[in-house]
Amino acid sequence: MGFSDYIPPFAGASPEQAHAGINYASGAAGILEETSYHMGDRISFEKQIKNHQTIIMTANVPSTKLEKCLYTINIGSNDYLNNYFMQGDKYNSSRTFTYDQYAEFLIRRYRSYLESLYAQGARKVALFGVSKLGCTPRMIASHGAGLGCAAEVNKAVEPFNKKLKALVSEFSTNFKDAKITYVDIFTSQTPLAYAALGFTETGKSCCTVESGEELCAANKPVCEFRRTYVYWDKVHSTEAANKIVANSAFTGVTAFPYSLSVLAVL
Repeated sequence: MGFSDYIPPFAGASPEQAHAGINYASGAAGILEETSYHMGDRISFEKQIKNHQTIIMTANVPSTKLEKCLYTINIGSNDYLNNYFMQGDKYNSSRTFTYDQYAEFLIRRYRSYLESLYAQGARKVALFGVSKLGCTPRMIASHGAGLGCAAEVNKAVEPFNKKLKALVSEFSTNFKDAKITYVDIFTSQTPLAYAALGFTETGKSCCTVESGEELCAANKPVCEFRRTYVYWDKVHSTEAANKIVANSAFTGVTAFPYSLSVLAVL
């Protein structure tokens, strides 16, 4: 994509960097404002959109430049991991919504934020679907009896991905000058695909995770062959797995209707 280094995070970015690209992502962030509230401070999707508006106005980034920018959005996992399927009484979403109702609730919010981004000048956007969350080490332990992927969690995610893909078509119809693409992470997550790519550990974390935790413990052992692990900790994928997702989206194997390489030059 032409970057010589990682895209700078919004928190430490200068107005000048807004003309090249900024990362607005936040750990534990969700589509819903309340998602992950039990984990402390985080920057929700809505706040990320507002941060984008703030810095492009401060930096006076022209609309002619914004319409050439490639926006990538990968959000929604935490709305399931740290909301709908969160054990205990912190959230009531699973008692309020069916799988389909919850997906529709999330997509309504998503649509409004995407429209806000469009109003701010975005024209080329890649929307990443949610992965098979039921196959994360955390969900295997909590909802899969420690034996394998939690089918109910994966089943819950499917309506969201289906509706997100439909949103791409809807948005493209309603906003003719927008070029939106959908990246399917879910479908390619199969044992056969993992084996073909050299991944041998698909349900265990590479790093040491203490009991009751989901992130890596400091200064503790990590796996020797990181390239063969899909998951780094209980919920986050390894660099090796992320590279596969990125390359597949860039070349168009998992992106519809545009590959990210094509979207970048449109």
